[in-house]
Amino acid sequence: MALAALPPISLAGPQDRTRYELTRHLALHGTIRLEPDLFDRAVYGEHTFADKAPGLSVAAIPAFELERAAGIAKTPRDWHAEADASLWLMRVLSSGVFFLVAVGVVLWLAGDVAAAAFGVATLAAPLAPTFFEHDA
Repeated sequence: MALAALPPISLAGPQDRTRYELTRHLALHGTIRLEPDLFDRAVYGEHTFADKAPGLSVAAIPAFELERAAGIAKTPRDWHAEADASLWLMRVLSSGVFFLVAVGVVLWLAGDVAAAAFGVATLAAPLAPTFFEHDA
């Protein structure tokens, strides 16, 4: 399932930047406040926040720390709009892991045919290598 669903590298978008910035700010600064120049954001008073539920961003902190320790973590401004390997790795190590867990749960509950169908014939597979929390 991992070889079938996780290799695609999608374009970077506002969704990715907001979620990644929340992950970065939680890991580095311990705050949920973000920069005011984000496109996809929520503003309350004079502060800018992510307009996403924080679950996937919290789950992505270990992936961010791994990239940071390896010296390959980038800010969204440094991403390549097309096929950024750093962003792809963050996606795979967060949402991709949730996808594989979901396939495992379906395998355990319903068997190998159902797990294969879930893993390649539903929207779970195309969402696996993204920074959406649908698979989670």
